[in-house]
Amino acid sequence: MMDVSDMEQLDDEYSERPVPKMSAALREAIAEAKPVTMRRPLRDFGVFLALSIPMMVMMVVMMGVRSDISEISPLWIGSIALVWIASFAASSYLGFVPAKGQIRPRSQSIYQIVAVASFLVISVGLFATTSGMTYPSTFSNVVAYAPRCSMMGVTAGILPGLIALLLMRRYVPVGRLSIGLSLGAAGGSLSGLILHLHCPISERFHVGLVHGGCLVLSALFVAGASQILLRDRDS
Repeated sequence: MMDVSDMEQLDDEYSERPVPKMSAALREAIAEAKPVTMRRPLRDFGVFLALSIPMMVMMVVMMGVRSDISEISPLWIGSIALVWIASFAASSYLGFVPAKGQIRPRSQSIYQIVAVASFLVISVGLFATTSGMTYPSTFSNVVAYAPRCSMMGVTAGILPGLIALLLMRRYVPVGRLSIGLSLGAAGGSLSGLILHLHCPISERFHVGLVHGGCLVLSALFVAGASQILLRDRDS
C-alpha cells in the first residue's frame, strides 16, 4: 500500500512532465469554433405575438365582421374576447418560455392549461351565448352548419402554431408533444375569437362545439406536426 511520501513523489514526477503541445488540427478547430447561439424564449414569444396578432386582424378583415356586430352588447364581446385572449396568452407563453433555469418545457403545466382552456372556451360557447341567427338545436342542424366554420377555424388556428414550431425548430431538445399542443391551442384560441367576430350564428352547440372545438382540433393537429418538424431534435 502506498504511503504519503510515495504519493508525493508520484505527484512530483507527473507535475514535472511537460504539457503536450497542441496539434495544428486542434488549434485550427479551436480558432474556427463559434459561440453557441442560445435560445431567447421571451424574444421568441414576442416574435410570435408580433406575427400572430396582425395575422388575426388580417383574417378578420378578409373574412368579414358579422353583420349583427353593432347589435351585440360590447360587454359580451369584451368578456368573450378576454376569455379567448387569456387562453391564447397562457398557452403560447407556456409553449415558448420554460421554467426559470430550465430548458425543458413545462409539460405538466401545458397539459393542464390546454385542458382547462378547452373546457373553458367550450363551456362559454355553450352557456354564454348572445342574440343572433339561430336554428333548432338538432344534431342534423349542428352538423349541417359546422363544416364552413370548422374549416375556417382550424385553418386559421394551425397557421400560428406551425409558424411557432418553425421559430423553435433549432432549439427544442425535448418535449415536442407538449410544445405542439400548447402552440396549437394558442392558434386555436385566436381562430375561435376570429369565428366569434365573423360568424353570426348564436346557437349554443354551434358556438360551443364548433367554435370551441377549433382549439382542440388545432392543438391536436399542431402536436402531430411537431412530431415531424421537431423530429431531428430527439437524438
